[in-house]
Amino acid sequence: MKNQQFYIFGEQDGLYKVKVGKQLAYVDKATVKIGKTPTKGKMYADGWVAPTLRSKWSKDPQVNYKTLQNKLGFTENGTVYNMFSAVRDIEVVFGGRCSQEVGMSFFFWKDPNIEQSYRISIVAKELFKLYFEKDVDKVWNYFNKNDIPEKFTASGRTVIAQYVEATGSI
Repeated sequence: MKNQQFYIFGEQDGLYKVKVGKQLAYVDKATVKIGKTPTKGKMYADGWVAPTLRSKWSKDPQVNYKTLQNKLGFTENGTVYNMFSAVRDIEVVFGGRCSQEVGMSFFFWKDPNIEQSYRISIVAKELFKLYFEKDVDKVWNYFNKNDIPEKFTASGRTVIAQYVEATGSI
């Protein structure tokens, strides 16, 4: 678990109960080095620190995957963002159709029954920063208000949005 973000759920008898990804484990308190809270990003009541993306978009999809993995917490080589309570909340796939630069699928946005669901819109906004830079608020507002045009332009990119009934995604 060296240099990985994890969540501490409790402590007992000199051990921390932690969660890394989907794995629960117990680790000796003496072996855990607790770092400083990142200076960027807001910390929420549940201890989650929102990521703040400062990286720029790259023509190389592999660089973008690494950015998503290292800066926003995407898994599966930078293609999937998951929360504890849900699976595949956001998926990013580069390429595909010849003219398609990237495909983004949102399987989840907010659910009052899932405490951490507020994180999806925050991570989505950071994801949008990577692709839409100056127009990030325009794109994020469409999604956050659930009023997404079928086709629009942001930062010179044409976006085609559609609901996929088979997967329940946008």
